[in-house]
Amino acid sequence: MKHTQYHTTTLYENILEQIISSGVDKKDITTKHTSVFDEFHVRGKEVTKKLFEDIDLNDTAQVLDIGCGPGGTCRMIAEKYGCDVTGVDITTEYIRTAQKLSELTKTDNLTTFITADANKLPFVNSSFNLIVTQHVQMNIEDKARFYSEISRTIRSGGRLVYYDIFKTNNNSNITYPLPWADNEKQSFMEHRTSIHNILASYGFIPETFINQTTDSTKALQKLLNKIADGSFNVKGQQLFMGDYTVDKLTNLFEMLNNGTLEMESAVWIKTAL
Repeated sequence: MKHTQYHTTTLYENILEQIISSGVDKKDITTKHTSVFDEFHVRGKEVTKKLFEDIDLNDTAQVLDIGCGPGGTCRMIAEKYGCDVTGVDITTEYIRTAQKLSELTKTDNLTTFITADANKLPFVNSSFNLIVTQHVQMNIEDKARFYSEISRTIRSGGRLVYYDIFKTNNNSNITYPLPWADNEKQSFMEHRTSIHNILASYGFIPETFINQTTDSTKALQKLLNKIADGSFNVKGQQLFMGDYTVDKLTNLFEMLNNGTLEMESAVWIKTAL
């Protein structure tokens, strides 16, 4: 996983400043306020909530979010189920920000954040009931190793939930920059069927697939329209994607719209090989 693409400094302080500048007192900040910034994937909190509405977890579950960023999904799951959630990310500033935001929103008793490589997870075998990845595998070149680590650390009968972006079969060139990569050297796009085959080889069986392309395309079009007419403050997005945020979002929208890329979420169940 590439960490330079997402490197930024004082991320927590910048998020806090933007929330307070909107008129919210620091002591009153909750995950409702931080989710505007910490759900760093297309459609944000909206799609995260839908991904987990049919997942059966209780407060004894152990959950891992790989590529957790600033920890928004971890806090959402922890609040919904009351279970322990661990987030890992290779970007140190994301982990510091995730820890500080959990302290700020009083969810630090249920969330733990660790700087770690997704291909070298620092956990013993069969540690988790649920593993989550959202917009992560595009930055990982060795996908077999990535999913082998997921297979190693998930319990038999546990679930993998992913929400990801894939290339299609139309052979069009991918245009950069994109939200996860400034250039092709930072991006490792695959067809979804390739990922399906890898997961099947590690003993996962599919439970559900949802094509998220249409809803994601509509959401990006709406966001870009709001940015253009000035009704959406793009500063929050720029904290993560920098000065070329609009270009990155526009390129992603156009390639989803023309069929070069597609988005899919899925739930896979781990079985014993």
